[in-house]
Amino acid sequence: MGFLAEGKTLTWEESAPYRKYIKDHGILQFLALYNRLNDRPQDEFKWGDEVEYVLVKIPEDGFATICTESAKYQKIGNDLAAEENLNIKLLPEYGSFMIEATPGTPYGDTTEALLSVEDSLRLRRETLERIIDEDVYLFTVGNFSMLGTDTYLDPPSPAGQPIAESLYVSDDVINPHPRFGTLTKNIRTRRGENVDIHIPIFQDENTPEDIVDIHMDAMSFGMGCCCLQVTFQARTLWEARCLYDQLAILTPIMMALGASTPFHRGMISDIDCRWTVISQSVDDRTEMERGVVPLEEENGQQQIAKSRYDTIDCFLCECTDLLDDNMNDIPLVIDQDAYETLRANGVDDRLSKHFAHLWIREPLVIYSHRIEVDDDSTTEHFENIQSTNWQNVRFKPPPPNSDIGWRVEFRTMEIQLTEFENAAYVVFVALLNRAILYFKLNLYTYLSQVDENMVRAHQRDAINTQTFHFKQPKMPNDDYEPVIEELTLAQIFCGTENHPGLLHIVSAYLDEINCTGYDRERIDSYLNLIRGRSTGEIETTATMMRNFVANHNEYAQDSMLTPQIYKDLLLHIDQRVKESLEARSAQAQEFSSSPHSPLVPTPSLKPKASPSMEDMAMISVSL
Repeated sequence: MGFLAEGKTLTWEESAPYRKYIKDHGILQFLALYNRLNDRPQDEFKWGDEVEYVLVKIPEDGFATICTESAKYQKIGNDLAAEENLNIKLLPEYGSFMIEATPGTPYGDTTEALLSVEDSLRLRRETLERIIDEDVYLFTVGNFSMLGTDTYLDPPSPAGQPIAESLYVSDDVINPHPRFGTLTKNIRTRRGENVDIHIPIFQDENTPEDIVDIHMDAMSFGMGCCCLQVTFQARTLWEARCLYDQLAILTPIMMALGASTPFHRGMISDIDCRWTVISQSVDDRTEMERGVVPLEEENGQQQIAKSRYDTIDCFLCECTDLLDDNMNDIPLVIDQDAYETLRANGVDDRLSKHFAHLWIREPLVIYSHRIEVDDDSTTEHFENIQSTNWQNVRFKPPPPNSDIGWRVEFRTMEIQLTEFENAAYVVFVALLNRAILYFKLNLYTYLSQVDENMVRAHQRDAINTQTFHFKQPKMPNDDYEPVIEELTLAQIFCGTENHPGLLHIVSAYLDEINCTGYDRERIDSYLNLIRGRSTGEIETTATMMRNFVANHNEYAQDSMLTPQIYKDLLLHIDQRVKESLEARSAQAQEFSSSPHSPLVPTPSLKPKASPSMEDMAMISVSL
């Protein structure tokens, strides 16, 4: 979401005199923070998730359209949460039809916290459903798939308006907060033209020959997508850097496992995930930076290989010298001034390169009244660049003047339809987080292989059609030499002849912390979903959607969604959500009446004996 403030934002032209100042002082703000907190005492393990909802109007007669009143509902919902002391927080998102929701306070370091995720997700949905109008529905879907068609907005509003200048969508789809419109316009202005999104269309029997891909031309097609994200507070800066690397390797794997976004602009695509659409939707690189025209190197121009929204380009871990820099096999473009400033002020080479790479980007949203600020008490200029580098994992320093520590955000997961599914993915990633650190796991592959895995993860039915570069990590006492292989998702999660897989690792960690009884029963229900998805026994949301459309009586095998097909799909999804909520409620009663060990006292997610820093430094990074 980035730094939000009220006030006047500067156009791209108006911001020209201040952009270098913002970049320079962003580095100074980080250094002030780093010098205070780089050796911060160990923090507790705290964490939280965020989900994003799409608001849709579905009248009894007529078609489904977006509801652009999210700002109103967000305020009413937060007021209700404050009045009734509900532990949730509602936040603005890019779309005027979107709301982001998080727990009001972070989860803690217990298995009870794991079990509270689904309850928190349910509370967020129930709170919003209490305040939205009768004909408004709440969906956790990858996108509103009819956005940009003739029927996505009622009453209609013309395209071609001054912020996005889109051929397909109105500026009414953008959240009215000034940050979002300014982001949109300044990305387009800096690029020199509209963003240019192309994704492959699914070729069916009657797909029109003149449609070779699905074209979109506005930020709303990407930033109007919803996702599921999890942020973890590490114990130390060192641990956050280690975790950043290991989780980055898992991001394409988890994205493929949750594939849920197969439709765009009223058409059926040949990919199942949203990531590339968002990446293309915020690509502000100029023609020179994209390599379309020759560079003017004398003017400081550099070619930049990726959009602002993409995968990371360097690992961060400093735990030992065993992180072979050959793993960082992607050419790294950096801002030399930022790098030299960081190094001169005591920041190590890898962390300096990380931030200097982010600093090749320019600030996109500058508030006219927030230019000269106290660099010792705020990091808003730092966050101006940091928060608009939307990567598969994000390394997050502590906010100034807070009790929050060093954090890592896991950003690639596709959102799921139900609270049960979303909780399963969140809990699984949280448990992987703890298992990685407790068992000192080494997941390193080459960074270029992470990029290749991201490409494969997008593919239609990737669970059944793709393999991924992966190294099954060595567990303590394993007689197993880790090597990078090409494995299916079933092999990665369920194991191979030589190694038991990620699900076994998570189960072994649960054994280590003595998680039994009711707690284990609930957690195992999540692990069973992950197992079923990885083997293809439980279809992904994307596959379910494709099958629903293929079997609809209006579908003409032409790769096109009609308004009626999409309305029926959304009503089908709504029914599935209701059934899931009822089933999970009944299952919870069954669990609680079974002769399991009580929830309280709950075992800690902390290992029985936390490994020392010296032990952790022995993480093996060999191939």
